[in-house]
Amino acid sequence: MKRLWVVLMALWATTASAEVVDIKIYDAFGQSYQSVNIGARLASIYNISFDPTMVIILGPTLADERVQQQEKIAAGIDPEEHGILFAIGTPSETYSRGFSLAPNTAASLMPDPESFRVLVLGANGTVLSRSGSVMSRERLVSIADRQQ
Repeated sequence: MKRLWVVLMALWATTASAEVVDIKIYDAFGQSYQSVNIGARLASIYNISFDPTMVIILGPTLADERVQQQEKIAAGIDPEEHGILFAIGTPSETYSRGFSLAPNTAASLMPDPESFRVLVLGANGTVLSRSGSVMSRERLVSIADRQQ
C-alpha cells in the first residue's frame, strides 16, 4: 500500500507541476486557434482527427540565423507522419507562410527580445520541452512520437 501511495504522489506532483501555455496561434489565412485545443479546432474545420504536437519557434526577427535554421529543420518534417505543427513568432514581425504568433504573444514568451527559444507543446498546451538553442529533427520527432 505504501508503494502505491508513493507512485500516486509522484504522479500527482508531475501533473500538478506541468506548465500549460494557452496562446493564440494564427494560420497563413488569419484563422485563429488556441494552443490548448488546436487539434479539436482543426478537426472541426477540416473533418480530420489530429492531436498535434505544437513546436513554437521564437526569435528576435525572422532573419535571425537560429530562426531560419529551425524553420529549415521544420520544413523537413512531415506534419501528418509525425503529428507536428510549427508556429513562428518574433516580437517585431509576423510570419506569413504558415502558423504564427502575434508579436506581443511572441514577446511574452521570450526572456528578452534578442533571445531564441523553442517550446514544444502537447495537444493540450502542456510544455513537453523547451530549448534556448536550435532543436534537431531527431529530438523533435522523438518528442512528438512519444505523444502519439
